[in-house]
Amino acid sequence: MSKYRVEDLETGDVQTLTLEDAEALTEIDRHEIEWAIEECGTCETDRFAITAYEAAAQSAA
Repeated sequence: MSKYRVEDLETGDVQTLTLEDAEALTEIDRHEIEWAIEECGTCETDRFAITAYEAAAQSAA
């Protein structure tokens, strides 16, 4: 199961979540999250930044 790094841009809180949990937390449709990450590498709104966990882990290394 894929994991996603979800950062709350207002609080700085970072969580690693499943797609379903990221959808519930951010209220962004899972298909929009997947599309944005595939096209842009991230799904970002005024409140949240979501990246694929594997990509986030690689950029931190």
